[in-house]
Amino acid sequence: MDKKRKRHQKSRVVTTPVPSQIVTSKNHQKDKKLEKQKNIIDELSDRLSEMTEIVKKLKKYTDLPEEENNKTPKEKVVDRECCFESEDADMKNPLTIFVRGFDCSFPRDEIKKTLIKHFSSCGEVSRVFIPFHCQTGSPTGFAFINMRKGHNKALTLNGSYLGGMRLEVTMATKRDEYYGYTNFRGCERCGPASMKRFAERFYHRPRLELRSVPNKI
Repeated sequence: MDKKRKRHQKSRVVTTPVPSQIVTSKNHQKDKKLEKQKNIIDELSDRLSEMTEIVKKLKKYTDLPEEENNKTPKEKVVDRECCFESEDADMKNPLTIFVRGFDCSFPRDEIKKTLIKHFSSCGEVSRVFIPFHCQTGSPTGFAFINMRKGHNKALTLNGSYLGGMRLEVTMATKRDEYYGYTNFRGCERCGPASMKRFAERFYHRPRLELRSVPNKI
């Protein structure tokens, strides 16, 4: 009976790990964790190096280095004046006078004042329009003049001199420029502005009033 008990006790004996084995296992797990972290750091470092190389290449292919780009002054966006957006662009009528031959080297405002002074000898000048190229602002070389009275007398100034230059004066309706400008350098706003003015003229045109006449019996 004692022998059986001893055998049973021997079979139930559980082997416990030696302390040195436990330490070794923990160290092994720690080493694996450190190795995994090192691999992650190495991978991030490689990606950072790749990004750095990409940035260097992008800087290399730009027109100017970054520092020079910062020093270079930015171009100011110039809002150019549109010829057909001018208030006087739609002043032409059957009695408008056409003038050419004046000196175009002066500013438009100065040319306008000179023309008003010259034609005021024939009557009161109501409006003067000097068409100009939108891109440069320089005059096209001719002008339109409206007069309250004396447009016939203004025609006598044909062949007169203004600032040493001979003027050509005629009725605007006899000129092609009255219907359209030749060799005109406009801008992208000219078309919409012209259409807008045409629509306004059409809307405000005089309308005939038709009255119904009663039938006589």
